Amino acid sequence: MEEREENDMSEKLYDLTQKWGSGIWQWPAFDDTVVTSTHRHGKQGLRSLNIYTNMHTGTHIDAPVHFDPRGKDIASVPLDRLYGEGVIVDVSELGEFGIVTPDLITSKVQVKKHDIVVYYTGWHKYSWEGDTPDEVTYFGKLPGCHKEWAKFAVEMDLKWVGFDTPCYELALNTYMREFHPDLIPLAEKKMGIDSYDEKYPRDEYNIVQKMTLPYDSLHVECIGGEIDIVPKNIRCRIGCFPWKFVRGDASISRVVAFVGE
Repeated sequence: MEEREENDMSEKLYDLTQKWGSGIWQWPAFDDTVVTSTHRHGKQGLRSLNIYTNMHTGTHIDAPVHFDPRGKDIASVPLDRLYGEGVIVDVSELGEFGIVTPDLITSKVQVKKHDIVVYYTGWHKYSWEGDTPDEVTYFGKLPGCHKEWAKFAVEMDLKWVGFDTPCYELALNTYMREFHPDLIPLAEKKMGIDSYDEKYPRDEYNIVQKMTLPYDSLHVECIGGEIDIVPKNIRCRIGCFPWKFVRGDASISRVVAFVGE
């Protein structure tokens, strides 16, 4: 956390970004990140690295083209869509397989049109840099959003929605259902439903992203860093700063909350 003083006003900056590097966890469908060196101090007296990675790793933003073939790439997303006023909301009461709804968010803080919304579930503790890392829980049991939230995000023209989980969707409304079918009965019991497949059909995988990205309502996954200590249920300024990646479907990013005192 950094503090800046300007015009007799103080502002604290909170870094909401996961540490990134070789060994960072991946979605099951992706290859591991590989970092190698071209130059090393012991040989050439300088250091330069090569990286092989997908862009959906660590704290990252998804571009509309990720699910919309006619959508913008990362390089085409305007800066005013990446930075602005918004809210940080604590929904950590949800727990495993919970559902984030508009009413839950707006019962805690006012959400305005064109806001940025960051919600905190406490899931960062299960990430690769968390206090209790658990890869299956992190990817497979997370609380997430569904159609009701997607409609709200589009109606409110939210610039982007960020969260300390690895996915915008409900835990198993992705191909995680194929990788871990053992989690389905756990989810059904926790959610009080008879059949996950009937309640959430497989042909609606990633439905929140498919409903929001065509409207340039973006999302930032795997928020972390100082997310545990940033003030919650407040309004502040928030920014996501990705690479200017031509044809990029996503980009590794730095996310910062600018909280006034």
